[in-house]
Amino acid sequence: MGRVVDGGVRFVCPGCDGHLVGLAPFEQRYPDRGRRIWVAAAGGQAGGHCPFCARDLLRPTAEDAPPGLAVCRVCEQVWVPAEAESWLRAHAAGEMPAAVGPAEPARAAHPDTCPGCGAPWAPDAAGCCRYCKEQLASAPTTVIVEAPPPAHATGLIGTLLGGLDRGW
Repeated sequence: MGRVVDGGVRFVCPGCDGHLVGLAPFEQRYPDRGRRIWVAAAGGQAGGHCPFCARDLLRPTAEDAPPGLAVCRVCEQVWVPAEAESWLRAHAAGEMPAAVGPAEPARAAHPDTCPGCGAPWAPDAAGCCRYCKEQLASAPTTVIVEAPPPAHATGLIGTLLGGLDRGW
């Protein structure tokens, strides 16, 4: 595979004109497809081997996935064969009919991965995915509960004695 730099780095196969491109540049080029293809590939069948890590490339399970396209979920790379590239260009130009069915993948009752990008479920302190910044959970709320001061004590001395009663 030859390394090509033209608006981003990609690796081109001289035999079939397919290319391997990173997930982020793929999502930038095809914003309506990138995330959906990544998520749909999580349960896909093997479709070749990644040239970087030699693990299986996974084919997206979506019905409207481009032909031959496969994803390496370890290296975050997308294999785009020549026929898939022409399909993606035609789809981006509006020549292909819209897919029938839900636009968003079904969300699991107990998620193990981010529904937006497929990364492992690990919300940050704000409740967002560490990779795509999608809101996964509400931000933690801190609640401080204080008991009212005892009725028998008032003033500074009463406050100090009340603190001792509460274990300060």
